Amino acid sequence: MAVVPMRKKGRAAESTAVAKPYEPTAQELKAKAAYIKRREARIPGPSMKITNKLSDDGRVTNVNIIVDHPDHDLGYELMSAAIASECGDFTRGTVETLTMAAQKGDTVDERLMNLWAASKRPT
Repeated sequence: MAVVPMRKKGRAAESTAVAKPYEPTAQELKAKAAYIKRREARIPGPSMKITNKLSDDGRVTNVNIIVDHPDHDLGYELMSAAIASECGDFTRGTVETLTMAAQKGDTVDERLMNLWAASKRPT
């Protein structure tokens, strides 16, 4: 059992003054404005959608990776723009290579693929 000391009589209570709210510096405000401007100007980029085909015993037999965009062709064009590629073969090869890097056992980690896709979007 812990012993808690009691306050002595006549002793003033500790100060409960509220601290002044943080105010960003001019340099921080400038950096924040620049960040917002970059985010608004960036080219939209699609994410990747990964589906696994399972065998009867529940093992993954095939992994399908597509650009998650309503217009499939435009999605790949946006992905190509994100990696500054004018060549569809290069884009496909890059996606396949990064898919292998995001592979964990029999499956591909969609979260890692989308992290890569987000990091390649131009700012």
